[in-house]
Amino acid sequence: MRERPPERQAAADTLQRQFEIEARTYRQRFERTCDGLVGAPTQRHRNLRAGLQIAEREEVARTVRRVVDKLLHAPSKALRSADAVEQSQLMDAAEKLFALPSEGLS
Repeated sequence: MRERPPERQAAADTLQRQFEIEARTYRQRFERTCDGLVGAPTQRHRNLRAGLQIAEREEVARTVRRVVDKLLHAPSKALRSADAVEQSQLMDAAEKLFALPSEGLS
């Protein structure tokens, strides 16, 4: 395989870092959305939790986190392996499909 000229390699590295930041931002936005849905303190949720011990509540939280991580694995992998144009399209689609909040992260 032929080596890239240094300036092209630097540009490719910069684009890769920018993509990684964007992908991380989208994942954080998705996780916040999921946390808001899963963690919504409804009366039913409070009633269900009332009968659980602390260790059981923690296990339920860990299980939910594992499910969210599993759901995000394939999309994250697809984003990492896509080219820049496809990455942008996939991120736009995810934003629309999951109604991700558009405000910046704090």
